[in-house]
Amino acid sequence: MKLNSDIEAVGDINNDPILLSVGAVTGEVSLRITKKVQCHPIYKQVAASLDSDKVFFYFQRSIAGEIKPYIEQMFVLSRYYKTYGDKKFGKMGVRIPSFGIFSLLKEIWPEGEIPLYQSLRVELMNRRYRSMRSMGKRLLVRWNRFWNSYSFENISKKDMKIAVHFAEGIDLKKKSDIVWLPNSGIDYKHILVYFDQRNVLGKPIPDYVIKELDGMGIQWVAIEKGMIRGREYDYWEPPRTPAPKWLRALKARASDPVGKWILWYARKLQREVYFWKSFYQTFNVKILFLPNEENPEIIAQGIAFDIMGEEGGFVIGKQRSDVTRDPLSMLAGVHTKDIIFTWNCGAAKYFKREYNHTQAQVVTGHPNDLNFFNPNEYLESVRKQFFERGVKFIIALFDNVFFPKLRDSYDVESFYGGFLNWALEDNTIGIVIKPKKLWMLDLLPKILTLIDRAKATGRCILLDNEIGFLPADAAKIADMAVGTKISSAVTEAVLAGCRGIHYSESLPRWNEYYKWGYEKLVFDDLDRMIDAMKRYKEDPASYQDLGNWTPYLSLLDPFRDGKAGERMGHYLHQCLVGFEQGLCRDDVLTCANNSYAERWGKDKVVDMRKYY
Repeated sequence: MKLNSDIEAVGDINNDPILLSVGAVTGEVSLRITKKVQCHPIYKQVAASLDSDKVFFYFQRSIAGEIKPYIEQMFVLSRYYKTYGDKKFGKMGVRIPSFGIFSLLKEIWPEGEIPLYQSLRVELMNRRYRSMRSMGKRLLVRWNRFWNSYSFENISKKDMKIAVHFAEGIDLKKKSDIVWLPNSGIDYKHILVYFDQRNVLGKPIPDYVIKELDGMGIQWVAIEKGMIRGREYDYWEPPRTPAPKWLRALKARASDPVGKWILWYARKLQREVYFWKSFYQTFNVKILFLPNEENPEIIAQGIAFDIMGEEGGFVIGKQRSDVTRDPLSMLAGVHTKDIIFTWNCGAAKYFKREYNHTQAQVVTGHPNDLNFFNPNEYLESVRKQFFERGVKFIIALFDNVFFPKLRDSYDVESFYGGFLNWALEDNTIGIVIKPKKLWMLDLLPKILTLIDRAKATGRCILLDNEIGFLPADAAKIADMAVGTKISSAVTEAVLAGCRGIHYSESLPRWNEYYKWGYEKLVFDDLDRMIDAMKRYKEDPASYQDLGNWTPYLSLLDPFRDGKAGERMGHYLHQCLVGFEQGLCRDDVLTCANNSYAERWGKDKVVDMRKYY
């Protein structure tokens, strides 16, 4: 299923792992559809009214979200035909709606691929769902507004703010939204933490978080109902205002299905932009720090700053995963923040047009490196128990997201099965399992049985608190870390000092790691990988290159000093100082870039404005 001959852009779709294939095709198809949508007069009016280059990416991510379920269905059928042929049920296709942008999807879909059928039934179901969802949201907003008892008047409006989305938490011993705050020179009165449902703790926010923030002197605000225990209706919302005239005027002009679809998303975008513009102005926010990725609302948050002109600020984020594993089109619209803190210099191509729109890439090193070298008492006790049971070689296992209906679920099952059976046969093997999502193991009942058997030996542990442990924690007690696909967890383990191997049965040959060390750092054959590890276990000197990233560590993270947070804090502080001095956005960015380059090196800042 190859839509582009440029291997560098989309990878080899026929040979990529399933997750990359679905993501790459979704990314490229959504880009093609968005370029067609760009030519529509309704879109042109929306783009002219909001006047931000990020509008394109908002629509692209929205399109990607709509078409992805159908792309997944196509891959299910494609795998089915590849395995069983079309003799049993004939050549089936995928039913897609007949409204909105789906006519454009059918228009660009290559002949000879899985056929697409536009279905009135699917259309009616989707329209009914949308209508009920929109009506439900409107009623809920009105109800909540009636009871809203907002009382955050104690928040200072005078001091310029860095607003921080509470997503990963504030515990500096784990992944933290404020890892950059200590030693940054930023007065805590400039920090405003806001709560919504998109966080690791759910709702309501635990009392200890509120007390900890209060104790630190950090201000906070809820922006959704029910976030604060005992104060469910105590949250901020913007004042009511009618839709702008330009948006109301579009209703009469939107007569065709694509135009109506654009109008629906234009209304959604306008509501989000208005919300965040009001939030910035109410609390004097100049910097919005987000660990999140991919959600179209993040793009709306940036557009809100853009339409404020020189009164606006920056959306700033951090690289969360090892992007070298991904085809460029898979990341289209994912990194649209103004400034991104990255692990290394090699990620610059991922933040350029046409795939993203970032103004500066600042190399800080891995954001969690503060905890790479701190011992974890619990896991140290686990290692001691393993050794008491005769363990001589400990393996940390990291899985990845997989599609249950597709072949890669069998890849994960084989991966776990190979190592767990080895551990059951060899009493000197210890296993530490750090799943990406614990619930996904429930989809592998055979593996759960094997895990229970391995745990019964006292030489296997499942880290079932996925929030409480970093991959680096598991790697601290391991002799070798192994992950499925190109695993960000393995890269983190390597940076924390462990040997590491990526395992991908369908490895993209263009991947840089493949070039660095095929069957040393990356394997595409499970049996050969386990055999290599057995040889290394018995005689490390015979296979010294296995999992040894030493020649490439500087390319993964040029610092590796546990001070990534400090560097992020330095940059954020310089941005805040620039805004306080009354500089325009361009000058703030230039001054922050220059200050960082002077301290950490000119090669550690990539000013992306030169590409636009």
